[in-house]
Amino acid sequence: MHRRNKELLNVSQHEQGFGLATVSRRSGLVNGQAIRRAAAIEIPARSVSKWISPSFACAACWYCGKFSSVTRLSDPIGPNGTRGSVCMIIRRKLTVCGWVLICLVFAAQLQAQGIGDKVVVTAETTLKIRAQEVGKVYPGTIFKITHEQGKWFALEGRKGWINATFVMNLEAALQQYGKRITLSPRDLEAVAISGLIYYHKGDYEKAIDMYNKALGLDQKRPQLWNNRSLALIAQGRFELAEKDLQQALTLQPKYGEAYANLGWVNYSLNNLEVAIDQYNKAIELEPENSNYFVNRGSCHRDRGEPEKALADFATAIEMTVNLPSAFVGQSSVYLDQMKLDEAILSANRALELDRYHVQALINRGWAHYLNEDNEAAINDLSRAIALDDQLSVAFINRAAVYLQTKDVKNAEADLKQAMQLDPQSPALWLNQGELLMQKKDHSNALVAFEKCVEFGSDLAECQNGLAWILATCPNGKVRDPKLAVKHAQIACKLSQNEDWSHLDTLAAAFASDGKFDDAIKVAQAALKIAIDGKKGEIEDRLALYRKKQPYLD
Repeated sequence: MHRRNKELLNVSQHEQGFGLATVSRRSGLVNGQAIRRAAAIEIPARSVSKWISPSFACAACWYCGKFSSVTRLSDPIGPNGTRGSVCMIIRRKLTVCGWVLICLVFAAQLQAQGIGDKVVVTAETTLKIRAQEVGKVYPGTIFKITHEQGKWFALEGRKGWINATFVMNLEAALQQYGKRITLSPRDLEAVAISGLIYYHKGDYEKAIDMYNKALGLDQKRPQLWNNRSLALIAQGRFELAEKDLQQALTLQPKYGEAYANLGWVNYSLNNLEVAIDQYNKAIELEPENSNYFVNRGSCHRDRGEPEKALADFATAIEMTVNLPSAFVGQSSVYLDQMKLDEAILSANRALELDRYHVQALINRGWAHYLNEDNEAAINDLSRAIALDDQLSVAFINRAAVYLQTKDVKNAEADLKQAMQLDPQSPALWLNQGELLMQKKDHSNALVAFEKCVEFGSDLAECQNGLAWILATCPNGKVRDPKLAVKHAQIACKLSQNEDWSHLDTLAAAFASDGKFDDAIKVAQAALKIAIDGKKGEIEDRLALYRKKQPYLD
């Protein structure tokens, strides 16, 4: 058995979800930004997580519609991915109530806040580099802290530093805005910001409830319709989200964030051409927004347009250096291209900006695995799981590494956990099949590979895994040469005959079916494009075909 030469991808959060991974000879990480069915391979059932790329959503200030970027909980998906980032600006002169709020929360602001935490900006203030002002942030905006120097924080996606007295953690902010709502139930600002905080905390039902209340107070603010769509997208309720976004555009036709979020909806539904068109409109309206370039790059990646994807990620980095998702997007593309050193370097840059970036750890871990550095791979994937134990791809990828090292016990434990998180993941069943093959449970292994195809029929790696067991299983009751040829041909068609491992499988299937001349011809084609470390295995199989003998795994 051997790994294939490139990953299988899937996407959340255009969130940067990554990963289909498996150790089976036909294996791959589904990375990304993710496999392409749901965002970051994980949506309510299968929609908001694609099997890989980073992506972002946008939330706008309910008051003036200004925009400032933030990172979405699902981040991914992302394409790269990235699922996304959320933005919201509430630009408004501070009222007496606002100053009272600052006084009330000063102590709360000093509570545990550090790198990786999300914080709410409490007042309009400037961002500085030394004494120079380089930007502004507004009350109600939510950011993730990427660096800390004394009482100064660097915020993800923004240049410059903010004084710690102008931010508070999400829990403290929720309490304070809750007090405002108790005192004045029609306090639209407090209701709207509370909705965004619930969204960032992953409590989408409460977020929707708050935005319902806000819309009950004022239905003419396009930002409220836009922001409610975020929680609907996170729940996989794409039709309702699209209706909200169309309403926002009816109220404000030149609304960049709404177009960007329509891009997110279509990305999640794998309507990549439409998604790119929506991001183009958002960029035309707001060319300074680096998140839009990251998201469009994720779409290009999933469309098989790596150069366009890398160009978008590079543009985002040039615009906003402090943007980990752009480096994660780069890393995802480099993984696709098997440029492992570049993938690791880009993931390192992302982790320098955000050492808790789960997708960057997953990408780097997979690159280490493909470099056959299994210890480093397990370390990175274990860190990712410690940070987010609800992300199935991390368990699946770590299981793939354990299977490569023949650690069946730990692999089985990880796949069991992944099964609880995402039982319809093609990557899960691909690795489950490999696990059962190692345990010599060939009949159940066949069932696992069949489920892999059931949930990922348009994924070359799934077709390839099933073809391999049908062609090479030592159990004659499991082998089915003609069916093996059929699935292997589908895999080669999906990968455009450019994947050596898929050609290798087709050769094994032809040999199993007694078509040795065809097997020799296809195996020679596989040999020409195979990575150096796998050429010996193909040559050994080729020697069998020349002797009119099939290969049994």
